[in-house]
Amino acid sequence: NAMRLAGALGRFWWRRGYLRMGRDYLKAAIAHQGSTQRTAARAKSLHWVGVMHHRLGEYDDARDTLEMGLHIAREVGEHTEEMLCLNTLGNMSVFLRELSQAREYYRQALEVVRRLGDRYGEAMILGNMGNLAYDEEDFGESSVLYRQAISIFRETGSQIGEAVYLANLGRVQLRLGELMDAKDYLTQGLKITSQLRDRGQIVFGLWSFSQLNYEAESYERAALLLGASDSLRDEIGSTLSSSAIEEHNVLLQAVQTALGDEAFQAHYTRGRTLNWDDAVAYALEE
Repeated sequence: NAMRLAGALGRFWWRRGYLRMGRDYLKAAIAHQGSTQRTAARAKSLHWVGVMHHRLGEYDDARDTLEMGLHIAREVGEHTEEMLCLNTLGNMSVFLRELSQAREYYRQALEVVRRLGDRYGEAMILGNMGNLAYDEEDFGESSVLYRQAISIFRETGSQIGEAVYLANLGRVQLRLGELMDAKDYLTQGLKITSQLRDRGQIVFGLWSFSQLNYEAESYERAALLLGASDSLRDEIGSTLSSSAIEEHNVLLQAVQTALGDEAFQAHYTRGRTLNWDDAVAYALEE
């Protein structure tokens, strides 16, 4: 039926960056079915609506939708959707710096996936727990969790999962000042996400390469990649977490100071004109 199809399309809309389209189609499918239906398909659709709301910065709507999906998933015994709703609630809590609440959501989600024997789900939760540790500046713990997640994603054949946490591991190395290792991990991650056309993760990779170039004192490249990542993020309508906004603003100010206002604006503006393929090729120096 329409809701089952819409739910199945949720991942496609999310990965390709069609966030507003996905949100609106899913909400229409849910409304068409009426408010009394309590099914696994409805829980799945509600989860994806919550994901879209979250990525668009519509946090109150996201929380309400995800909690409704979680309640239905538990009611009908759909444990995979239960885990996914808990995971996304955890992700949103990290975005909002509600770190103790995020830890509790992830704890519950990890219990569910281990009870199910869901190795892919386990890797996803471990990786997100690594993100939580990163936000707490516990880089040793985040590195351990990211490596565990990457190992399981490789075991289960999930290229996108592997790519996401290779990029995150690269950011850990950046924070530790290990620029060669950071470049290696970021390159591996961006190559995979570019092949898979995951636009949200491509933007993240470009932004991370901007930070790498700043640390390597390649300020013109840093400014250009910052412009490209900002423009392409605007194109898909995605938002940054509160901690990422702080990082972004610090980076922008630092690059602008290093180059001077006029040079910064020239390179940043040029970056904003790049399309997806050209931006990736520039980051990878291809």
